Amino acid sequence: MIKKIILILGVFFILSTNVFAAFRCNKQVVDVGDNKLEVLRKCGEPTMKESGGYIYTGASRTRLGRKVWRGTELPVERWYYDRGRHKFMQVLTFIGGILDTIELGEKAR
Repeated sequence: MIKKIILILGVFFILSTNVFAAFRCNKQVVDVGDNKLEVLRKCGEPTMKESGGYIYTGASRTRLGRKVWRGTELPVERWYYDRGRHKFMQVLTFIGGILDTIELGEKAR
Protein backbone atom coordinates (compact mmCIF):
# COMPACT_ATOMS: atom_id res chain seq x y z
CA MET A 1 0.00 0.00 0.00
CA ILE A 2 2.79 2.44 0.90
CA LYS A 3 4.59 1.66 -2.37
CA LYS A 4 1.43 2.57 -4.31
CA ILE A 5 1.13 5.88 -2.46
CA ILE A 6 4.80 6.71 -3.14
CA LEU A 7 4.34 5.79 -6.80
CA ILE A 8 1.22 7.97 -7.10
CA LEU A 9 2.97 10.90 -5.40
CA GLY A 10 5.99 10.46 -7.68
CA VAL A 11 3.83 10.52 -10.82
CA PHE A 12 1.95 13.55 -9.50
CA PHE A 13 5.25 15.37 -8.83
CA ILE A 14 6.57 14.63 -12.32
CA LEU A 15 3.34 15.80 -13.95
CA SER A 16 3.21 18.96 -11.85
CA THR A 17 6.69 20.14 -12.87
CA ASN A 18 7.08 22.43 -15.85
CA VAL A 19 7.48 20.08 -18.80
CA PHE A 20 8.01 23.02 -21.14
CA ALA A 21 10.95 24.55 -19.28
CA ALA A 22 13.00 24.25 -22.49
CA PHE A 23 12.39 23.88 -26.19
CA ARG A 24 14.41 23.05 -29.27
CA CYS A 25 15.08 25.78 -31.78
CA ASN A 26 17.33 25.33 -34.86
CA LYS A 27 18.82 22.16 -33.31
CA GLN A 28 19.75 24.06 -30.14
CA VAL A 29 18.05 24.12 -26.74
CA VAL A 30 16.61 27.32 -25.31
CA ASP A 31 16.10 27.14 -21.55
CA VAL A 32 14.70 29.25 -18.74
CA GLY A 33 17.49 31.50 -17.47
CA ASP A 34 18.92 32.27 -20.92
CA ASN A 35 19.19 35.96 -21.79
CA LYS A 36 17.61 37.60 -24.86
CA LEU A 37 20.90 37.64 -26.78
CA GLU A 38 21.38 33.87 -26.33
CA VAL A 39 17.81 33.16 -27.48
CA LEU A 40 18.20 35.49 -30.46
CA ARG A 41 21.46 33.75 -31.43
CA LYS A 42 19.91 30.28 -31.15
CA CYS A 43 16.48 30.97 -32.66
CA GLY A 44 16.74 34.13 -34.71
CA GLU A 45 14.15 36.89 -34.74
CA PRO A 46 10.76 35.95 -33.28
CA THR A 47 7.59 36.12 -35.34
CA MET A 48 6.30 38.83 -33.02
CA LYS A 49 7.45 40.77 -29.94
CA GLU A 50 5.18 42.29 -27.31
CA SER A 51 6.07 44.56 -24.40
CA GLY A 52 4.05 43.77 -21.30
CA GLY A 53 4.85 46.51 -18.80
CA TYR A 54 7.02 46.12 -15.73
CA ILE A 55 7.42 43.96 -12.65
CA TYR A 56 8.52 45.79 -9.53
CA THR A 57 10.98 44.14 -7.19
CA GLY A 58 12.29 45.43 -3.92
CA ALA A 59 10.87 46.43 -0.58
CA SER A 60 9.32 49.37 1.18
CA ARG A 61 9.99 50.56 4.66
CA THR A 62 9.02 53.43 6.88
CA ARG A 63 11.57 56.17 7.36
CA LEU A 64 10.82 59.26 9.43
CA GLY A 65 7.11 58.52 9.23
CA ARG A 66 7.09 58.15 5.42
CA LYS A 67 6.98 55.01 3.34
CA VAL A 68 10.11 54.69 1.19
CA TRP A 69 10.35 52.33 -1.77
CA ARG A 70 13.73 50.85 -2.64
CA GLY A 71 13.79 48.57 -5.61
CA THR A 72 13.85 48.28 -9.36
CA GLU A 73 11.38 47.88 -12.15
CA LEU A 74 12.08 45.08 -14.60
CA PRO A 75 10.61 45.20 -18.12
CA VAL A 76 8.43 42.28 -19.24
CA GLU A 77 8.61 41.23 -22.88
CA ARG A 78 7.00 38.31 -24.74
CA TRP A 79 8.46 36.76 -27.87
CA TYR A 80 6.33 34.54 -30.10
CA TYR A 81 7.85 31.87 -32.33
CA ASP A 82 5.61 30.33 -34.99
CA ARG A 83 6.81 26.75 -35.37
CA GLY A 84 4.84 25.95 -38.50
CA ARG A 85 1.56 24.63 -39.74
CA HIS A 86 -0.45 22.55 -37.23
CA LYS A 87 2.09 23.15 -34.44
CA PHE A 88 1.72 25.19 -31.28
CA MET A 89 3.35 28.59 -31.13
CA GLN A 90 6.06 29.01 -28.47
CA VAL A 91 5.63 32.01 -26.17
CA LEU A 92 8.79 33.11 -24.36
CA THR A 93 8.43 35.61 -21.51
CA PHE A 94 11.47 37.65 -20.52
CA ILE A 95 11.66 39.57 -17.25
CA GLY A 96 14.54 42.01 -17.07
CA GLY A 97 16.06 40.47 -20.21
CA ILE A 98 16.18 36.93 -18.76
CA LEU A 99 13.93 34.12 -20.02
CA ASP A 100 11.42 33.44 -17.25
CA THR A 101 8.81 31.13 -18.80
CA ILE A 102 8.26 29.07 -21.94
CA GLU A 103 4.65 28.34 -22.79
CA LEU A 104 2.63 26.94 -25.64
CA GLY A 105 0.48 29.43 -27.50
CA GLU A 106 -2.30 28.82 -29.99
CA LYS A 107 -2.00 26.18 -32.64
CA ALA A 108 -1.24 27.46 -36.15
CA ARG A 109 -3.79 26.63 -38.83
